[in-house]
Amino acid sequence: MKISKAISEVRSGTDMIAVLALGQRTQDHIALCGVFSHTNWKLYEADTRRKGLELVRQKGIRVVICETELPDGNWQVVLDELRDLSVHPQLVVSSHRVDPQLWGEVLNLGAYDLLPTPFEPAEVRRVVVQAWLASKNKVQTETGFRMLSGQVRVAAAQA
Repeated sequence: MKISKAISEVRSGTDMIAVLALGQRTQDHIALCGVFSHTNWKLYEADTRRKGLELVRQKGIRVVICETELPDGNWQVVLDELRDLSVHPQLVVSSHRVDPQLWGEVLNLGAYDLLPTPFEPAEVRRVVVQAWLASKNKVQTETGFRMLSGQVRVAAAQA
């Protein structure tokens, strides 16, 4: 399915996409704000692992975009801590250093994907939608509910 079709099928209700941008790179946060400004998605920001995980717990965030290194840990520590949460957020690692070794490590350890920086808006939208649906499917599968449609309304998001 094309991402534009998936985005257009996402409907309103209680299923708003909430994403945490976790890291200290101001230019990445600004770029994500630009991508999210064309949607009804909610973007939260935190500059440390501790603050970010607290936001995930409080807000029920399902997608975390995390830089490789943080002042109080790295993406691997964040991934381990996210696994213990009931909402099962998906971790997307962001890095300006994208090579086969990092890509393999990210996927093999269980993160959802790797986003190269600077961000490409269409790729961010694609990855966020797919990660959100994966998180939602995982929770519904584990609770015994079938997902009939994993949809969220996205205003003016175009791929």
